[in-house]
Amino acid sequence: MPRKTEITGYHIEVRPTLSHNVHDPVKRMKEDCGEMVSAIKRHIDNVDSVEIIQDEKSVCEFCGARWSEDSHRFNGGCCKRDCEFEEVKG
Repeated sequence: MPRKTEITGYHIEVRPTLSHNVHDPVKRMKEDCGEMVSAIKRHIDNVDSVEIIQDEKSVCEFCGARWSEDSHRFNGGCCKRDCEFEEVKG
């Protein structure tokens, strides 16, 4: 039997603008989200919940490359230090 997709509801997702001209743009984004949550609670009726969701990504702690491996300790040799760490811990 083929899979069928049913619509179960709707929600709104709001993302603040990333401010590149501030010292810590991620911290500023969190502050902006807090202000938006307060404004929504204050001004909008029929809202069941409002929450701040944290976006995350995995990166190599040595070079910052995107994490591409299933392993939690070796990123496939993305940089010299990743390779050296694997040799020491391996």
